[in-house]
Amino acid sequence: MKKIYLILFLTGLFFSADAQTSSRDTSSTSKAGLQKNLLSMGFLLPGFTYERALNNHMSLSATAGLTFAIGDDGVSESSFDLIPFGYLTGRYYYNLEERQKKGKSILHNSGNYLALSLTYQKGVLSPDWPDKLDEQASYFSVGPVWGFQRTFKDNFHINIDLGVGYYKAKSPATDFYYDPINNEIVSNGYYLEDTSAMTIIGNIRFGILLNRKK
Repeated sequence: MKKIYLILFLTGLFFSADAQTSSRDTSSTSKAGLQKNLLSMGFLLPGFTYERALNNHMSLSATAGLTFAIGDDGVSESSFDLIPFGYLTGRYYYNLEERQKKGKSILHNSGNYLALSLTYQKGVLSPDWPDKLDEQASYFSVGPVWGFQRTFKDNFHINIDLGVGYYKAKSPATDFYYDPINNEIVSNGYYLEDTSAMTIIGNIRFGILLNRKK
């Protein structure tokens, strides 16, 4: 029988620290616009996020770092693998003016947004898979997401987005067969399993903002 090696992708959490500031502070934003450049560093998992404003409401955000995968061979073994990944979103912030009218801060791009997201993961940093299967593993997803980004007191920042999209993956898998003589399931080698489907996509990020405005 065949048992697919299941990889549970968890995008890393990112810390982004900045001071809680009034929306009337216009040193880094226009009256109802985005801060031009934001750079944050990963906290729980290593990585960096850079956001670049295109105009007062649109931006591009790119994250590169490491996430992890938990695998199970279906019989007795499990593994913990590190996976390099990239995450890109093209965002449209739709409630900046509304937040300012309510006296809320939009500093460091605090607002709600709609976005198109792309995720790409290539390779698995793991000694468990032979025949360079770890190097050939890959994951790609694309789809629309809704998200929000906020800054809080004591230099704390959070970004969450969630949506539905399409994914395509090549994951290391183990081929099994049943040995009736010894009454046990035996590995019959390894291969790459191709999978694709509609899925829930999203990210949760916290991080230290490296270029925050005073």
